[in-house]
Amino acid sequence: MEAARVINDHFPDRHCLEQIVARSTEGILLLDARQPGLPIVFVNPAFESLTGYRTGELIGKRWHVLKRERGQHRGIDDLQAAVERGEPIDVELPDQRKDGTVWISRIGFSALRDARGEICYFLVQQRESQRRAAPGTANAVSSAAQAPDASRARPKVDAISRIDPATGLPHYDHFAAILNRDIAIARRDRRPVSLMLFEILELDTYRQTFGAKAANSCVRMVGAQLASILRRAGDLYARCDDTMLVAAVVGQDAGEASQLAERIVANVRGLRLHNPRAKSGRYVQVAVSTSGGVPRPEDDADALLSRTRRELARQQAEAAERLDAESAAAAEAAV
Repeated sequence: MEAARVINDHFPDRHCLEQIVARSTEGILLLDARQPGLPIVFVNPAFESLTGYRTGELIGKRWHVLKRERGQHRGIDDLQAAVERGEPIDVELPDQRKDGTVWISRIGFSALRDARGEICYFLVQQRESQRRAAPGTANAVSSAAQAPDASRARPKVDAISRIDPATGLPHYDHFAAILNRDIAIARRDRRPVSLMLFEILELDTYRQTFGAKAANSCVRMVGAQLASILRRAGDLYARCDDTMLVAAVVGQDAGEASQLAERIVANVRGLRLHNPRAKSGRYVQVAVSTSGGVPRPEDDADALLSRTRRELARQQAEAAERLDAESAAAAEAAV
């Protein structure tokens, strides 16, 4: 897009630019693209008037539209896909003001880049559409799209049930429901979906040594390493059984996912969680397998998980064979 022309080619100074943004009739937000969760760092007065929220209620919070789950509205799906790709988009979707009024919001979303071409902020421009909300639309707007403090004021049982209370990690069923929607969109757009499966080795030994609470804490700390690396808006992770965590990334192939997985494994190793009775080493370790590609027609979350489980089992069998061969060779050499 060509930059706007100004008189005598003199660009307005920062003070003038701030006034231009402040007096805009469009609601404007800036989201920090360099921080996890894309927190809001700027709100103009028009956005306050449009939505009923004050700046102090929004700064540092995640933009409520990005909290809404995929599959609720095509505009949400397209917007979240644009966020993941860092691409501009214009969408219309139902929204809800602080007072509960439902309206149709027209949203312009685009990336702002620094001098090196790296995305530093996302710009949100929001105004009311000429279309009117259809009857019953209020029921379709999720609780995540309502007031930022609504979840604190009235937590819902279904939201709580999505989390494993022992570790604080999402349950697999919730992960799978979101991933299945992502898979359908990725299949349509011919984009890859990659899965990473992490097995915490000899967790039972750790549990027998230190107790169940310590084992849950261990799983929680391993999960935190996934959260620290998988920071894009659409990245997913969950606990899928007692010893395994699963993660999914959209728009990245298996090779790119493997690089992320290696960083996570290195972070877990850096925790140096002592597991003195383990045969695999003195500290807690994780085994990892990745798989990915453009989803096949028959693919869903369970199919991708099964495929990745088989690959992990194959890798572990090969590793065991190599270890047996090395032990046998060492025994022969000793003789």
